[in-house]
Amino acid sequence: MKKIYLPLVGCVAALMAVSCGSNNGSGASSTDGVRNFEVNMTVKSAEKFFRTDVDTVYIDISASVQWPERIGDFDISSLQDTIVSYSFGHDKVADRNIDKIITGYTTDTSFLGEDAKCTAIDSIPGGDDAAPYFYDVTATLVEVNEQMVTYQISAFAYTGGAHPYGASHPFTYDLSRGCVLTADNMFRAGSEKEVLAIVKNCLARQLGVNQSQLENAGVFVSQFTSPGQPYINNDVIVFHFNPYDIAPYSMGNIDVAVYPYELNEYLTPEVKALLNE
Repeated sequence: MKKIYLPLVGCVAALMAVSCGSNNGSGASSTDGVRNFEVNMTVKSAEKFFRTDVDTVYIDISASVQWPERIGDFDISSLQDTIVSYSFGHDKVADRNIDKIITGYTTDTSFLGEDAKCTAIDSIPGGDDAAPYFYDVTATLVEVNEQMVTYQISAFAYTGGAHPYGASHPFTYDLSRGCVLTADNMFRAGSEKEVLAIVKNCLARQLGVNQSQLENAGVFVSQFTSPGQPYINNDVIVFHFNPYDIAPYSMGNIDVAVYPYELNEYLTPEVKALLNE
């Protein structure tokens, strides 16, 4: 059986190459002192079930996307492209039809291999013997305001073995500049070592140990060579690591919270403006 492919892992580099630009106009208005900023979202979801011809294996493929239709008066086409790319693969971006993309995803069983034959069924039978393989993608809105949007894309799969495997990619999108925030555009050039040292120290603080004790706390210190995937949530800069990135599967996802003042001297002016620093 082929190794399952989690789209959000393979497309990061392609999107990081997109530079920030200008995306003027929030579209916010005020009524009797109340500020109005219109946000329209549509929850798009689909789920399909299959039975294979090999050992009567059942498969559950599902997708759920909180799809942004409008965020103020900003052009959010790049945000939509990012959601598609992280969720379903960069090759799907050109399609620009989210319904078609979700349908194609939930009906694609090619990850089982060319010789596998699958039959669509209405539901999976109950009972322990019918425990299905599954392949699931979700795109969830975490936070939105007049300056930025934070999403989390998660993919989980089980096709046999000791346990399921999952990976997540949280990201923050700068509405005014029309781009995803990354370590390359959030921090000043040449500050990589200093930022990494701060992230390590903050992880030690979360785990209740000294930085010198991270290895004893289960962290793969030799693999801890980058600050992970940065995003902003509730005015805190968070650095995300998936299972196996810097720690064993049993420790799950690791999100290291760092207060902006701890990174202030290394932040770019644009990120300081987002955080009102």
